[in-house]
Amino acid sequence: MKTLLQACAHISNHLDYTKASKKADDEWIETQLRIVGPVAPEADGAVPASQISKYFQ
Repeated sequence: MKTLLQACAHISNHLDYTKASKKADDEWIETQLRIVGPVAPEADGAVPASQISKYFQ
């Protein structure tokens, strides 16, 4: 039982770390997409797929 609890704690810690470490990456991508996105007031805020695909290469 103790081993199972330790394994669950390890997984939980890893998930917390991953979530925190990816937050900065997500914020950077979000900022970049705002910069390249449309700036006209009537624009819907959509970013072309060609722009998005650059972040997944």
